[in-house]
Amino acid sequence: MPSRPLPARRTTLGIAAAASTLALAVTTPAHAQSNALAAQGSSSTAHTLHRVTHASLEWGVNAIYQGGNPANANCNFFSAGTQKEFRPVRGHVRVVHRMPDGTAQGVSDATKCVPGGPGTRLSQRVLFTDGTGRADRATGQATIRWRGAFTANAYGGLVTWYLKDPTLTVARDGSGTLTATGGGTGADRNDPEQQTKVPPRRVTVATFDRVRLARTTGRGGGAQISPRFSGVDYFPLVDGVRSATSAIPDAVKKAKPDWGSWPESFVDLQYETGLSSYWHTSGLSADPDKPPYDLSVRFDSAPEIRNVPVIRANPATTATAPYIEGRDLLIKADARHATALQWERAASANGPWSPVDGATGESLAIQALDSSWNGTYIRLAATNSAGRAVSAALRLTTAPYAVPVFSEQPHDLAAIQGTDAAVTFRVTGNPAVDPKSVALERSSDAGATWKPWTEARYGGGAGQFTIPAIPLTADGDLARVRAANTEGTTVTSAPFSVRVFPATGRPQLVVVPDEPVDPSTPTRLTVLGAGFDVPDWASPTLTYSLDLGLFDAAVWQPGQRGTRAWIATSPQTSGGQLYHDALRASGGAFTVPLTVPAGRLEPGRSYGIGGFLRLTDIETWRDTFENRSLDAWTPVSVSPK
Repeated sequence: MPSRPLPARRTTLGIAAAASTLALAVTTPAHAQSNALAAQGSSSTAHTLHRVTHASLEWGVNAIYQGGNPANANCNFFSAGTQKEFRPVRGHVRVVHRMPDGTAQGVSDATKCVPGGPGTRLSQRVLFTDGTGRADRATGQATIRWRGAFTANAYGGLVTWYLKDPTLTVARDGSGTLTATGGGTGADRNDPEQQTKVPPRRVTVATFDRVRLARTTGRGGGAQISPRFSGVDYFPLVDGVRSATSAIPDAVKKAKPDWGSWPESFVDLQYETGLSSYWHTSGLSADPDKPPYDLSVRFDSAPEIRNVPVIRANPATTATAPYIEGRDLLIKADARHATALQWERAASANGPWSPVDGATGESLAIQALDSSWNGTYIRLAATNSAGRAVSAALRLTTAPYAVPVFSEQPHDLAAIQGTDAAVTFRVTGNPAVDPKSVALERSSDAGATWKPWTEARYGGGAGQFTIPAIPLTADGDLARVRAANTEGTTVTSAPFSVRVFPATGRPQLVVVPDEPVDPSTPTRLTVLGAGFDVPDWASPTLTYSLDLGLFDAAVWQPGQRGTRAWIATSPQTSGGQLYHDALRASGGAFTVPLTVPAGRLEPGRSYGIGGFLRLTDIETWRDTFENRSLDAWTPVSVSPK
């Protein structure tokens, strides 16, 4: 997973967005300690650890988890609880967004990916409340425990990790740790849908050398804590044993003086989720987003959260884009606890936004849609006495009505018996073609009657049918494609011919059209192959491939040593080579184009398409052509001048 960068956005570290609610008195650990000792000398009750019952902890993790999306595509979102499905509140845990003015407000499933700050910054925070323990507001010394959990969803929920029941410990000198029970799910980047559970364990989430006291954060005061990162090294576990080699290369350390890592046990956990190097410097582009955000702690209170309207459903329509110009378009959204609604439009998902005249309900009805709406973003803004919430943006695309047509007709089909045959085409129109309506039909009586080709599989938007293991009985048939748009208007392609060549059970080549080539003009041929079971690696350094080309029969024939002296080869090969993996996936079959250059063939001489094995040593790049097991040939005739 680490090789696929998360969709992160850079933002300032810490919870600077909350600066208006945190007036911080910064003290170094040494100052804090000396101040504490001086106070103890003047008062026997000073710096006593007082019991707290309503402590709060607010945190945004880091900038990687602040990449929002105004159009509400997947983002790296937080959820209250240990499940990946979004929940805004669970027990003593709540997900909030910090707004540009420093206030915090609740979010919903519909708005979890809508930026709370300017641009694409999500400004999301997780808030733990009702923590219990003891704290000294004068020194910051504290031990506070919270109940509950939050889940961080990477890749829109494909990879998740959670932290549960955190404990904050701060010594009198301002140093300390944040620990929690961590767990989650991991995914392999080669098979991301296959997820594995990461067993829960207690981990150190943050260590720090000092706290910055905040005495104006409400009852009991509080602190802002900057976790250590810069200069912290990480040595990964290899088969359960701690490596002596750092995961951060020396070259990266020299190039980036602020290199660092999250705490060891936390990074160990993330190596199991597959997010590995997202938690330490690696030299890649996401490095600036990896350092942890500050932790904001209130010893006996919680920040005020504005209960703005709840967007329950983002703007949506039953129509299919592009929306048809000249028709009415109805767009709906769902907002609760709002006293006023207003639809807004903008040329960009980032604004600026302007109100749509008269659109003050949960539905936006656009009469006789015209091209002025094309490319426009629309959203719903909902307000109440606590503030304002906005939905994700919906982008409108418009186009005139167009009946469905085949912009690319299917071509005549040629295949070798038992191979998978492909029929490609393109059909367009507005409204769009309904994928369920697209069908491949065949006729065995020259087009008098047609029936569905039931074995054919449609590839959806790819505009392709695949006929698995095409039978020899289909040879000589006609075929056609039928499709309809979402309103039921039907279009039928031109009929095309089907040729199926008998399989020999051996390596086999067929060329179409099988007519003499005019040597004076370039001629495009299609080469079919079947039965080519190319061996895998012969050794760790010796690999096989299949060479394919147009040869003069005097230069190469089956049974002779292979040669690269072909007249032409297919542009869909790699320098004339077809490889093991691709041929294994296709069952040893292929279909490639090959163009015969003008002026290269002479009447009266023999030519053909040939194929044979090549063995390459990847250390010396020396090729040998001694294996004759896949030699194959099909003649190409030349028309007389």
